[in-house]
Amino acid sequence: MAISCGPIHVTVGAEVVWDGRVWTVVNAGETRIEFLGDGNAFTGLPYETFEELVKKGRITCPSTGATNNLSSTVKKLFEEASEKDFQEANRRMALVRSYLKGDPTSVSQRTLRYLVAQYKKAEAVQGCGYAGLMTRNHRKGNRSRKLPEATYQLTVEFIERDYETVKQKTKYAVYAALLLVCQERGVTPPSYKTFSKLVKQRPRYEQTLKRQGRRAAYSHEPFYWELTQTTPRHGDRPFEIVHIDHTELDVELRCSQTGRNLGRPWMTLLTDAFSRRELAVYLTYDSPSYRSAMMILRECVRRHGRLPQILVIDGGPEFRSTYFETLLARYECTQKIRPPARARFGSVCERLFGTANTHLIHNLTGNTQLTRNVRQVTQSVNPKNLAVWTLESLSSRLCEWAYEVYDTIEHPTLGQSPREAFQAGLAQSGIRSHRLIAYDDDFLVLTLPTTRKGTVKVFPGRGIKVHGLYYWCDSFRMGCRYRVCLRPESVGAMLFRALCRLSGMLTKGTDDRSGGVAQAPVPPFQGLDDFRQKAGHVFEVGGV
Repeated sequence: MAISCGPIHVTVGAEVVWDGRVWTVVNAGETRIEFLGDGNAFTGLPYETFEELVKKGRITCPSTGATNNLSSTVKKLFEEASEKDFQEANRRMALVRSYLKGDPTSVSQRTLRYLVAQYKKAEAVQGCGYAGLMTRNHRKGNRSRKLPEATYQLTVEFIERDYETVKQKTKYAVYAALLLVCQERGVTPPSYKTFSKLVKQRPRYEQTLKRQGRRAAYSHEPFYWELTQTTPRHGDRPFEIVHIDHTELDVELRCSQTGRNLGRPWMTLLTDAFSRRELAVYLTYDSPSYRSAMMILRECVRRHGRLPQILVIDGGPEFRSTYFETLLARYECTQKIRPPARARFGSVCERLFGTANTHLIHNLTGNTQLTRNVRQVTQSVNPKNLAVWTLESLSSRLCEWAYEVYDTIEHPTLGQSPREAFQAGLAQSGIRSHRLIAYDDDFLVLTLPTTRKGTVKVFPGRGIKVHGLYYWCDSFRMGCRYRVCLRPESVGAMLFRALCRLSGMLTKGTDDRSGGVAQAPVPPFQGLDDFRQKAGHVFEVGGV
């Protein structure tokens, strides 16, 4: 009996190492093996127990001291072998077994004796007889470079000096210049095929960086899964690393009252990087601004009662607002900015944008997929004419998809749904009650956006004017300037605080009537959605 995991032969006279002592096989019966050790010590083991000890490495061969570890030569041979090499080795192994059993074969005796000799030699030397039957076809042939060294060095010099530059020279133009220099120096020129092959063998990232710049070369840059050796790629728990980003949805919307086309809305996502869960979704007609960023954080606190520890953002101007930074600083949220022109750092959000489009948006009436080939769009298929969805209905359906459908589907990377990964992460890391935030007036005031100027003045008898609408409150009789904050949940109201001008500086008023709520009704001739889109207000439309 021979154990395939090492050169251990269960024959009379064979030696094995067991617990640091050398034992000699004195009898190999049908069910047991007897060993003789130092000092005439005698013991026996059943075959099942012997095989188990060999597998665990407790019984080894005295020559190698190991049973299961293949030599580096055999490992390298297995790594370099192709499928055809394994097929040929399997065929030879079948012939060796037939020869050892005495079964007839269709191969000559000389070939059989050669294969058996190779098998036994590899088994004795390398500990694996199968390796002796493998072909070495992949090592055949002369693979050294055929070009003269002078030609090779000159070719590489031309590739680095003439081809890999911002001039964007073609390969043929550089090759023509190389031929002239080779003739002048009396050097054997390479063929154009060899020259092109050497160009392709150059590092793609460095070559594109020299010819087209860092943005073009970014797609060829090696992908690093971890920022450092100790920092996990996507955090250790929910709410540790959260990504925020915006995208314009590929669907046209209409006003719910007038039916007028209002264009495409903007969607803001807040995504937990650990569980890939959508923490909050925010839909608005307003282009990306700090208002959208503050509203998505408000929605996150409303749904989950907390803010993330690290918020990953891009370098957009909407995240450089003083009010936005104040909100994060107040609740001790760390702000991390993704490097510019490095799309992979935002792959968590970008991937979800594509998922939302393919799973939901592109299946809605009025989606704008046809506009990719704008010359083929006619009036009958123009998405602007086919729009039927409103902001409110789309937001309701989008929240339903994000919070109920996507949240419960198994994620291919996680092996479980985002909701399950989120709940498992909280169970493992704890609730962390010290991070909970109350959804009260103090928090809401910090998330209120302001106007473009931030302050307004009072028009006598008419009030303050914001986005073409006049707002009035009894406190406006003071005649001061006011700092205003929009209330996104109400078009006809806003918060204000009186400011007095003293020595050229704006200071907070001390009068008891310095704060309040100004009211302004929505004009009856405009629909609510139409007013939102025209006035530029930010409105919170979210789901539970």
